[in-house]
Amino acid sequence: MESKKFYPDIALNKSKKLKYLSLLLLFLFFVGGTAIVIALGKNSKSYVMAGSLGIIIIFIIALIPSVIKQYPTKQVALIEISPKEVKVQNETVKISDISKVRMTISLNSVGKKDENMKFIKETAAKKPEEGLTGDLDFVIRQKNGKDKVLYSTISNCPEALTTLYKLGLKHYEILYSLGKLSELSTFRLEETLTEDGKKLSDISKKDRVKQLF
Repeated sequence: MESKKFYPDIALNKSKKLKYLSLLLLFLFFVGGTAIVIALGKNSKSYVMAGSLGIIIIFIIALIPSVIKQYPTKQVALIEISPKEVKVQNETVKISDISKVRMTISLNSVGKKDENMKFIKETAAKKPEEGLTGDLDFVIRQKNGKDKVLYSTISNCPEALTTLYKLGLKHYEILYSLGKLSELSTFRLEETLTEDGKKLSDISKKDRVKQLF
């Protein structure tokens, strides 16, 4: 039986990766230059200060691999959903072990604060648009009683969440963010209409799975 695969937004990730790497390298240049100038003072105090800046430089360099990993730019599936399991990045979990999934969609500003507030509330009341890029976070139950969260950012995020709902996942959140504003969606996936006009809540899980695979 085939699975449904979801991929990174490569264009967006390339843009974000370039932005953050540029900022890190620029900061590295200024910190490194400052450390060299201070070290030229050739006294114990300047050496201590230069050494402290050297630690900051090491920390900045250590951040680079995480930035590269956070924004993948290869056409490799980040999420793969099959009838009973979900593979997130390189970890496979049973759908029955997923306690909740949270989808977060970032919106662009449409104007002033009051306009943005109106926009985010109106958006949160509607069905999420197809094809949106967003964060899909999985809260996983573990045997030790502590929850584990698996994070991913994919294109076609609403389709992935709807797929999980069709497979029986009932606990989910849809969150919209716009700058410092955030709003939980009041739209419920069970209200989604199929091509023949039926609500997903009126279709059995068996029939929903048949539609998917």
